[in-house]
Amino acid sequence: MERALPDLILLDVNMPTMGGVEMLTLLRSNPALAAIPVIMLTSPADYGVMAHLTALGTNGHLMKPFTAATLIEKIRAVINLAPAPAKPA
Repeated sequence: MERALPDLILLDVNMPTMGGVEMLTLLRSNPALAAIPVIMLTSPADYGVMAHLTALGTNGHLMKPFTAATLIEKIRAVINLAPAPAKPA
């Protein structure tokens, strides 16, 4: 990530090797990565960590399951995503 900074990170709270909270903590503690917007993917079971995620500086969250339209809406709210220009006929 440090070589090619992403515009946005979608991060699931529940991951197999390193939890999303731990990963978010690492991202926010690294000056080169701290400003990257992060949208957390959560489930109802993650309610207990929501305040902690907010304190760590998430830019939003999506409750699973979600639709593609909801994902795009959330991404547009976090980064300036303009619709693709129309292709000439």
